[in-house]
Amino acid sequence: RLWANRDLLRIWVVYNVQSRYAQTFLGILWIVLLPLSTALVMNIVFSELLRVSTGDAPFISFLLVGLVSWGLFSQSISAGMRSILGAMGLVNQIYFPREIIVISALGEAAVDAAFMLLATLIINLAMGILPNGFYVFLPLLIIIQLAFSLGLMFIASWLSVLVRDIPQLVSVLLQIVFYLCPIIYPLSIIPERFRPLVMLNPLAALIEAYRAIIIYGHSPDFMSLLYPAALGLGVLVFGYRLFKANEDRFADMV
Repeated sequence: RLWANRDLLRIWVVYNVQSRYAQTFLGILWIVLLPLSTALVMNIVFSELLRVSTGDAPFISFLLVGLVSWGLFSQSISAGMRSILGAMGLVNQIYFPREIIVISALGEAAVDAAFMLLATLIINLAMGILPNGFYVFLPLLIIIQLAFSLGLMFIASWLSVLVRDIPQLVSVLLQIVFYLCPIIYPLSIIPERFRPLVMLNPLAALIEAYRAIIIYGHSPDFMSLLYPAALGLGVLVFGYRLFKANEDRFADMV
């Protein structure tokens, strides 16, 4: 049923992206300008004032790669929480696979991340960081992250209908998780005894893998990706089954 409605999914994603910037002066450029402006401010603070060391890599490139991965995750979770509630008018009127609503939110976040990744690669070129053959492993990292994010989105979208305080709670949790991820600092500065705790967060291994490929030009640590891959698959299966088991009750919960 989901495959049969793939055109609906495509149209929904395109509409959501275009409608966000339809009446703005710079249009779709805001996808890149907003996170870039944040990255520039953080670059000044952490590279010039606090002097966080990233080895041979320019801090702006180091930071942007982390922000691309984090932006995809945080935006997808935030959009997933609002997805069902925002489309409740359609849910109450016509039938279609309800998971399309959640997947379209992920697609919207993925489009934004793709534009941001392109901007990051252009900035890397200006910094002398060239594309390399290890880019062939990027789709693997993206698939793992999308699976993990989508599973959490299914859970968050259902909980947001059930308990209206969930969006506020998740917003606070996202702020905490941001600082627990090696986004504005390298994993190497974390004391060895605390590093296993940080690596319990699957995003930490994924961000390190993205940087290994894009910035440092070598293959990721595939052993460190086993845990995010297994967790992502487990969360996706659990979240999807939970979502499908309760989708008929959405209208009654509003």
